[in-house]
Amino acid sequence: MKKLVSALFALTLLMLSCDSDETTSTTTSTYDASALLSSWTYNHIIPDYTEFVTYTQALIEAKDTFVNDATEVNLVLLRQAYIDAYTNFQHIGAYGVGLADTSNYYLYINTFPTDSEEIESNITAGFTSSDLDSVFQQPTQGFPAIDYLLNGIASSDAEIITALTDSHLDYLSIVVDKIDSRTDTILADWNTSYASTFVANSGSDITSSPNKFYNALVFYFENYVRRQKIDIPAGVFTSDTFSGSIESVYDAEESKDLLIAAFDKFEDFYLGSDEDTASLSSVLVSVGRSDLDTAIKAQFGVAATAIDALDANLGSQIDTDNLLMLTARDEIQKIVAYLKVDVASALDFSITFVDNDGD
Repeated sequence: MKKLVSALFALTLLMLSCDSDETTSTTTSTYDASALLSSWTYNHIIPDYTEFVTYTQALIEAKDTFVNDATEVNLVLLRQAYIDAYTNFQHIGAYGVGLADTSNYYLYINTFPTDSEEIESNITAGFTSSDLDSVFQQPTQGFPAIDYLLNGIASSDAEIITALTDSHLDYLSIVVDKIDSRTDTILADWNTSYASTFVANSGSDITSSPNKFYNALVFYFENYVRRQKIDIPAGVFTSDTFSGSIESVYDAEESKDLLIAAFDKFEDFYLGSDEDTASLSSVLVSVGRSDLDTAIKAQFGVAATAIDALDANLGSQIDTDNLLMLTARDEIQKIVAYLKVDVASALDFSITFVDNDGD
């Protein structure tokens, strides 16, 4: 398992750390960038981070209760708090700018598959919170590590409680608290100085907030939704499948729901809410590309149907009928192509990351 995790982690880092390569758009369109940035910031980013913090705090409370009284009832309650928080985390994964970018927030919270052997080694060594700040420790923490400790360390609830030594419970506490503290830091930055800085930087060059945030959105959807959740476990890039590398692998019945939560949130963000003065959808319409907006909305529907056809356990889906996974992947990829080529051109965004997908 450790060799598989190491290989997949290395493959992930290679794919996600390509050299920047500016792509020049072919048209120039005018829209209210400040209104778009303001809607993104105050109707989505800050409220979504604020909501996620309520889930991380509920997770801490459930964890504290279980650590103090490790019963099967409290284990079930802790699992529910964990999956609630994990699902809500899918709502903020796309916001990879500011501290979320420079601190590699997403990778510390959701690098999977987790490295269970290294987790056990850390527990034996008596790891502290600061020890988990190393980039090499990304596969030993976050929600995937919690998944292992609560669901994968033994077969039954009774056996899990027996297997969770005091040292395991200390590590569980560190990992849960670390998710909360990392998120608190990012939310505090948005609430103090970064929000105003972000909204004010409404220019049109590659360092402007619209361009940087759009790149973060597309990168997230392509690499963390499509590639991480589907491509790698379904073996898109290799001759083998890796059903053991799905998200929430030890509680695999939740894997499809996590994919849906991420996909639905991304669609909602594209469409915008009732409170938004601007969204990507409305901006496309305002610059005369209602045809493109209509095509993207239709493709979201096609991709959602393909995802809905999957088994709740994506690992089982891969092992029994991987073609359905590949079909869902292809329908999601069509949205990626729209975003990277057509929307980027229509709104004069420059894609500054590269990959080998040919889109």
